[in-house]
Amino acid sequence: DGSYRYFSMRAVSFFSDDGEPRRAVGRLLDIDDFKRCEEKLEKLAHTDELTGALNRRGAMEALSAAENDRRRTGWALLVIDVDNLKTINDTLGHAQGDRALKSVANAIRSSVRKSDTVARIGGDEFIVALFGVNGEGEIATVAQKIERSVSELRIGERDEMGLSVSIGASGFASSFSFERMFLSADSALYRAKSCGKGRFVLGNG
Repeated sequence: DGSYRYFSMRAVSFFSDDGEPRRAVGRLLDIDDFKRCEEKLEKLAHTDELTGALNRRGAMEALSAAENDRRRTGWALLVIDVDNLKTINDTLGHAQGDRALKSVANAIRSSVRKSDTVARIGGDEFIVALFGVNGEGEIATVAQKIERSVSELRIGERDEMGLSVSIGASGFASSFSFERMFLSADSALYRAKSCGKGRFVLGNG
């Protein structure tokens, strides 16, 4: 049925005088509970508890693991800020603020491919790493899809408040470092918020 369990085996081999293996005596231990717990702790160390997205550590490890793909196929970085989260917390309460963050995280995930990386790196800030992009037009298309998905969300006791995000993106690149890409995207995000929020700006890479 596709299920599996973890076991540990320890064995001692016995050989004849001429070096031929004769028999082995060992012990098989069921370590499934231990390994499942270990996997859960590992996942928690890389995951944002509130939204289920990767946290900063998880994002950095995912990007490091994908370095060869980034250099071979090109990639882009989106920095996404949830607009007016402080106002939401102050007027509707932190429970609704948390609901907003979880809803935005889900909207972002539903707008990108499973092969892309989504992470929450700060209180109201997410990043998305897009792999194998084919130019700036594709970056804009993804950003606009995220904006539309978020704009359909409502929060509050009576769903009286809408949500929006501001997005800054790096230009199309094949080998730029994360630091360089982030600075470009973050600068674009600042321009987006300065222009009235709820919009997308593409940086220069």
